[in-house]
Amino acid sequence: MIDALMNGPTQESNVALVLMLAEEAITDAYSSRVRLESLRWYLPYCWHPVDGCTWGGSDGLILLSRDYKPIGSAPRSVSVPYENYPHLMAPRAVVHGIAEFAPNNAHRDPRVMARWFYNDSTAPWNGKRHAEALLKLIRANITALYGESKND
Repeated sequence: MIDALMNGPTQESNVALVLMLAEEAITDAYSSRVRLESLRWYLPYCWHPVDGCTWGGSDGLILLSRDYKPIGSAPRSVSVPYENYPHLMAPRAVVHGIAEFAPNNAHRDPRVMARWFYNDSTAPWNGKRHAEALLKLIRANITALYGESKND
């Protein structure tokens, strides 16, 4: 993937790179609840719909942190227009095709566009198995968006 990024990033590779950085951060902070919790603004929490955004004939979704802000953006109290973060957007069809999201979503209705990486009880700082589940889901997203494993 890194070689492909050097040849010019695509929208999918931009989002995959952000997910790879989150994956690396979790791996580095894996053994510390406090360190994992401090990453909440940089870890993916959900894919959320963006009004008026379409992507390749599909509705667009944006990757958000736990505070429903684009990953790494402004503090909770600051309003952030999602459309200013196109590098964190992906087509709904791709995101909804990721099977690993199924156990995390209470909403099985296909009309519900958002997809969550975890909830309050399965947050990565609540235990090793939750951190591992988040890593697995991040990897599934990278693969779906970019179509390659980390070792390729």
